[in-house]
Amino acid sequence: MVTQAAQVYLTKGLHAEPAARAMSISYVQILFAATWGLLFFDELPAPLGIAGAALVLLGTLLVNWKRGAEPPRPH
Repeated sequence: MVTQAAQVYLTKGLHAEPAARAMSISYVQILFAATWGLLFFDELPAPLGIAGAALVLLGTLLVNWKRGAEPPRPH
């Protein structure tokens, strides 16, 4: 049920935003996975994994910040 709702909202988001911008947010799921692993399974990510996640987050923020200045496109 949750997967169905997630797919519906993903599709709505892709309709409202350019695909590159909308899909760049999906890379943040790496951070969510690491957080869940830490909270529920007491897993500590390796330092290289933390550095990689930080780079992914930085890249995602930069892509969305840079494109945030664009005017919205008409529907």
